[in-house]
Amino acid sequence: MLCSTKVTKYVYRYDETGLPEVLGLIAECDGKEIALRAKNAVLIAAGGFEWNDDLRNSFLASETPYACSLSTNDGTALQITMALGADLINMSECWGQLTFKEKAEEQKRDRVPANIVFERYFPRQIIVNQKGRRFMNESCSYDASYLTFAPFETYGQNEKTNLPAWQIFDRKFVDDIGFNTSFFVGKMDKRGVPPYFVEADTLEDLADKIGVDKEGLMNEVVKWNKYCADGADLDFHRGEDYMNQMFNRMHDMSLPFEKNLGPIDHGPYYAVEVATNTLGTCGGPKINNCAQIMHVSGRPIKNLYVCGNFTGFGGPGRGYAGAGGTIGSGQVFGYVAANHILATKDNQESDEIISSASVSEPAVNEREDYHLEKDEYLGSSDHGIGGKLTLGALC
Repeated sequence: MLCSTKVTKYVYRYDETGLPEVLGLIAECDGKEIALRAKNAVLIAAGGFEWNDDLRNSFLASETPYACSLSTNDGTALQITMALGADLINMSECWGQLTFKEKAEEQKRDRVPANIVFERYFPRQIIVNQKGRRFMNESCSYDASYLTFAPFETYGQNEKTNLPAWQIFDRKFVDDIGFNTSFFVGKMDKRGVPPYFVEADTLEDLADKIGVDKEGLMNEVVKWNKYCADGADLDFHRGEDYMNQMFNRMHDMSLPFEKNLGPIDHGPYYAVEVATNTLGTCGGPKINNCAQIMHVSGRPIKNLYVCGNFTGFGGPGRGYAGAGGTIGSGQVFGYVAANHILATKDNQESDEIISSASVSEPAVNEREDYHLEKDEYLGSSDHGIGGKLTLGALC
């Protein structure tokens, strides 16, 4: 097993019909380029493209500038597979979340996962847009919460309807619930909140500080407090289903299953800008039931299999069945791929690592010329990358 080794290219050739046939990989290991020849096939198990700004902006349906995954999920596997002519599916989707924007900006610069917001599941808080209006059930599942940030206005500059967005709390939330359930939000200051939270004695002053419509926010809080008193959120039905009530217990498992409503009426008041965040993208190459990557021609690319978030298997689609939806599919399709490879390939000689300073790519011809430094070793006898090689050493 090679750790800290990044695949950068496929080695491949075209068959007589023009379909790519994968023969191996080019990778970077310890600062050197190496070639790995596949004994039977290549199985790619990779993350998505959420840390690649260009790919994310090109494909995702909603603005999603932050990721709470590893920064190595940079789309390299997707890009080299697209170069083979792979068919793609589900590219506009990801497993979305919410994040505190100011902290997420810092985390993105440091190339570490962005914070994940769980406070929205609890009472005594709401999320509003620039008009001061709620636009979601704050306690919905995280993949659904992400979708509410997609709409555009249909007039003027066609700006995003719900971005920027702000989460509004009161002091009683800070004292009674706090921020011990979220990930990576940073240390609390003497107020008991992260230092990037905005504070004001009144809701009117808070609206002025964050640039939200004052009248809109005041009216929304009055309406929200009435919903809490009446025991029902008539706009978005927050707290009415089992998932809402289950998440409400995250900060205190002794709580009964009950609606997670609660008024915002104890100053001072707090606001923090929230933005969309992703756990990972769920689009990529289309696969068949053997975990083979499909070519745009509708045929499977030879010797190339895939599993993980890199595939277009997705959730599937916009739906997310729940915890394990990514790991489960990755394990299953890894198993499917391995069994299909064993069933369809003859037993060939062991995989071989070939050190090289320069390896031509792709291997599309029967003959390839390789220029070697003195005493450099490329391959062995008749078994080179994709066929017989004639070796030569330049002195």
